[in-house]
Order: sequence, then C-alpha cells, then structure tokens
Amino acid sequence: HKYLTDTSRIAPVFRRKTLEETCKSIYDFVYNHIQYKLDKRGLEQLRRPARSWAERRTGVDCDCMSIFASSILTNLQIPHSFRITRYSADTWQHVYVIVPLEDSQRYCVIDAVVSKFNYEKPYSDKMDYTMNLQGINVAVLSGVSGNDHFDAVMATSLTGSDLGDTTPQQDLDKLYQNMVATRNAVAQNPRLVSTVDDPQALLKM
Repeated sequence: HKYLTDTSRIAPVFRRKTLEETCKSIYDFVYNHIQYKLDKRGLEQLRRPARSWAERRTGVDCDCMSIFASSILTNLQIPHSFRITRYSADTWQHVYVIVPLEDSQRYCVIDAVVSKFNYEKPYSDKMDYTMNLQGINVAVLSGVSGNDHFDAVMATSLTGSDLGDTTPQQDLDKLYQNMVATRNAVAQNPRLVSTVDDPQALLKM
C-alpha cells in the first residue's frame, strides 16, 4: 500500500465492462510488456511496481509480476488473493493472482508467466493470501514478562553497546533460545503464521 501511487494513474485504463475482461486487460499488459526472469538463486527480490516497470526489459520474477497486478487491482478496489503454489518440490515455487468472480464459484487467474490468460498450472499444494484493500493485516506479538518465551525472544540479558559484555557463546545461546522459542510457539499454535507461511515448512526449516 505504500507504493499504490505507482499504478494509481494507469489503473483506470484497464477497467472494462466486466470483471473478467478487466482481469484479461491487466494480464495482457503485464504479459506483453514485462519480461519474466527468475531471481538470482537464494535471493528473493520484491520490487515495487515502478521498479518492475523500470526493469521490464531485463525481466522480473513472478512475485514482482503479482505485486504489479495486485497494485492495479487494489487501485480499482477489486478483491483478490495471492496464490502461492508448489508442484514437485518441498518448497513453495510460484505465486500469482486470483480474482473471485461475481458468482463466487469461479475465479480469474492472472499469471503472466504462462502464455494463456486464466490458465492455472495443476499444483500439488497451494496457499491463498487474501489481500485487504485497506491494507495488510499485521499482528504484532510481544512476550509476557516472566515467561520463558519472553526471556528468549526479547533476549533481555543482551544489554549495553553491541549486546553488552557478553561472550560469543552467550550470543549464540540466546539466538538458539530465540529459535527454539519461535519453533515451539508455532508448533503449539500454527495459526500464528498460517496466513503468511506454511507452518509445517516453517517448523522443518
């Protein structure tokens, strides 16, 4: 939402008589004007729409194409979701936009990586994240004083300049406690992260 102005002036150009036609006009634009290119291995790059447009000839990844389409849809006040999918690997591999149609039984697929509008490659697993047109819901979680999770996550003994007078081993111990506390919290309540990540994949990681 911080960068919605990147597409605010161009968004009305894509509106058509029907929602499906509007989705197709967005797909056609992204597919025909923005080159697809995988990000560097091990480096996930999320570009604002203006950056994607600036790099349209050298290419951007599927997530940047999805952000671009989502920005236009948000400016048009059209509800939509990000669909994250995997096919044969253990990790999530692809992301694109889906737009529920009026009958709510069908949806439009905006995936400019494929050469056909409204086509969805069969997947082995998916995770949908519905975009809030008023902004992304962010849950701020804090520890409770006197709780083991609080001590681990907040690392209360790491004080002073540059973590204070701690040894490298103490620093590693606190980082480890932080990771264990996070893993235990997710294991006890997967819903804490289910809207933004796959709990089981996160636990495995």
